[in-house]
Amino acid sequence: MGLGLVDLVIGEAQIAPKVITAGILVLMSTPVMRVVVAAVIFVKEGDWRFALFSLVVLIAVAIGAIVGQ
Repeated sequence: MGLGLVDLVIGEAQIAPKVITAGILVLMSTPVMRVVVAAVIFVKEGDWRFALFSLVVLIAVAIGAIVGQ
């Protein structure tokens, strides 16, 4: 996002919004990926309770994303 803002100030206004949007998408996907990785680790370790909790969190995030549109 910083690169996009610098690019916007310097003058390449065509590329800057795309870079800023990519930065925002990366920031938004980080927590979701963290829950996915945790769920995979819990399943590999056989900790089914926390794997189920992770699945519930992912479902809640998905519902929030769908309803938020």
